Amino acid sequence: MRKLFFLILFFSLCLSLFGQTFRAAKVFVPPVEGEGRAGDNDFFYRQLVYETVFQYHELVEAQYRSDFILKSSIELVTESLPPVQKYTAISSPVPQRPIPPVRNTPERREFFSWEADDNAFFYDTTSDEENNLTSLQTVAGYDGRQTGSSSDNLEFNFTVELINTYSGEIAARQFVIYNTVDTSVRELISVIVYNLFAGIEVQKEEYNWRAKWVFFDFTAFWAPRLYNVGGETIDWLNYSFKLALEVHFLSFMSIGAGAHLTQDWISFWGADQEYHDFILDIPLFLKFVLNPTDYFTIEPYGGISFNYSLTGVISPSPYSWFAGLQLGIKAGPGMLVIDSRFAMDFFNSHIVETNEEYQRNCIYFGFGYKIGFIPKRIR
Repeated sequence: MRKLFFLILFFSLCLSLFGQTFRAAKVFVPPVEGEGRAGDNDFFYRQLVYETVFQYHELVEAQYRSDFILKSSIELVTESLPPVQKYTAISSPVPQRPIPPVRNTPERREFFSWEADDNAFFYDTTSDEENNLTSLQTVAGYDGRQTGSSSDNLEFNFTVELINTYSGEIAARQFVIYNTVDTSVRELISVIVYNLFAGIEVQKEEYNWRAKWVFFDFTAFWAPRLYNVGGETIDWLNYSFKLALEVHFLSFMSIGAGAHLTQDWISFWGADQEYHDFILDIPLFLKFVLNPTDYFTIEPYGGISFNYSLTGVISPSPYSWFAGLQLGIKAGPGMLVIDSRFAMDFFNSHIVETNEEYQRNCIYFGFGYKIGFIPKRIR
């Protein structure tokens, strides 16, 4: 018994130590809204997905599993925006023989960048001007106009928002003005994604062990039984096992059902004959969920159970009522539970062979583990 106690204690400590880890942000990227030129939506969607993975964030396929949503849209620019701010007081930062060398081709465009006065500055190495410095305001968004070569000369605004999945708030917003999609636009998307996540800390993996819709638990009980069979007898060495599933339809209340396997071991007062049977209880219960701290739960509950004999030796009372208290202690993704319960039959049970009746009361005290599935999203 002492070895079992220390084994359970060691298991609990290990789960608690690994209950918190660090991970990348989970990001959901929905399709790009709005419409640009043919193929623009697919181009920007692919680039956002690529940059999300390339910059070491975790891409998820379902919104409910995400920490953030990378929402984007395209719209036609109908009003002229202020020109890009130029700074000519600073001379060209490009050395005469840079290492690595500058490589500008029709499909490639290189920038030099540095930070000063809370701004990120970009020098366009393809410009003929001696001093051509562009300011990037990382909070308000980058007006990265691309002149391109298009007969209609239309401009489009591609906007990306980083939305907190839990709160629905916009954590950051970036945009770029473009005429046609090319290599330079692809590079700006990389900058945009970096800027959006620049203020996001590494996600602390706190298993939200209580904000779940469904919980499953397994509990092993020490289950002494009190029988009145012409005199009171107690079966002390009795054990049982329970599997249960509960639904938290409210934050403070849940409803559940399960399967509870135990045994009846009857010996009548003053007689040598004993009767053994295994009883399957199907409990239906209602729980009140109290959360006094972040690591502890108190759940009083009550309900009724339907009782069935598995061997046919005993005909148990078809219905019983019970009341109990379950305590939960956070451990890993779920909780360790301590469960105590008292149950009483509505009717007498009887031995099938002799038709002798007896009354049965049950006490349960057990340990188990409960884990939740299907996380809730509270907005």
